[in-house]
Amino acid sequence: EFVGVIQSSKENLVGGHFLEIETYWKISPNVNISLNAEWDRTREVFQYVGTVSFKGVPRYILSRLDHDYACLQFGLDLNLSPNISLEYRGRPYLSSARFSEFKRITDGENPVFENRFERLDDELELTGGTYACDEDLDGTADYSFDDPDFMYHSYKSNLVFRWEYRPGSTIFLVWSQDNEAISEGNRIVPTESLRILREEIPYNVFLVKMSYRIGR
Repeated sequence: EFVGVIQSSKENLVGGHFLEIETYWKISPNVNISLNAEWDRTREVFQYVGTVSFKGVPRYILSRLDHDYACLQFGLDLNLSPNISLEYRGRPYLSSARFSEFKRITDGENPVFENRFERLDDELELTGGTYACDEDLDGTADYSFDDPDFMYHSYKSNLVFRWEYRPGSTIFLVWSQDNEAISEGNRIVPTESLRILREEIPYNVFLVKMSYRIGR
């Protein structure tokens, strides 16, 4: 199954692309594999970043935001016998945010979009993860704000072993793992995400569930 979507909005303030591919394989009567892949790119021209103060007057900072995410869900169902099965689900998820074209609001209700703000292209300087703004162009920064770019990395998985040791009575062994991290950067690079997640200590949960049927 394939799904693709292109979206936009009035004044072209928001737009994006979405792609999803879903497929299943029955390798044998006892083995099923599923794969679901998603990719989404969203663009917002008027994304709020923060509020700062210049000579006691608030400055509302906005920017263009390019947000990407990629997700892959993998599933494996293995029937070892009529009474024993193994199920695995893995889900890597990557998300990036790139902020650019910074601007400050000057007349937020102006009917002409271009007259609602002033661009900060000539006033900003990025140093060590912080944007310094020289609004009056006198050579001294008047206010600053953190670079909002980020990368989010995540991998979640579940492994379930089921054994029906007698009719109606079952034992479940479950291993659930959750690993996530936030880093600098603003572009999805799978190999870099894999390296970052390897350096993180995952959160592991082990569960045992047993049911016993009384009577026939």
